[in-house]
Amino acid sequence: MLIARLADALGRKTVLLASFVLFLGASMACAASQNMNQLIGFRAMQGAGGAGLYSMTMIVYPEICPPGVVPMISSLLGIVVAVAGVSGPIVGGLFTTYATWRWAFWLKYVALVPSCYFPESRPFSLALRCFPLCSKRAT
Repeated sequence: MLIARLADALGRKTVLLASFVLFLGASMACAASQNMNQLIGFRAMQGAGGAGLYSMTMIVYPEICPPGVVPMISSLLGIVVAVAGVSGPIVGGLFTTYATWRWAFWLKYVALVPSCYFPESRPFSLALRCFPLCSKRAT
């Protein structure tokens, strides 16, 4: 409810970007944490940013896609959440066993840097190519 209220008051793009910055900044802080108290605090901040990202996704996608595509997008988002819930602990366990737990927090930056240099490989660009109906409505 809080994120939706903020999105109404401040604008959807502003709240989405603020959630993204909070999530990435807290993730970086988690990777650099020096003790358990810091890790817990930064992880809570990362959770708040992630909740904002998820909430804003649920608010924005029905607005930018035609009504006929919304059930398919909802299904895809459900699949992503399910796969992440199952694979996250497995990947985290592999990092903890074979590397260091900090890599679980640095991994998103490894994926983010190439997407900054190669715009056509960004997830949003890929989504627009896969779902051309959404891009027609968004413009």
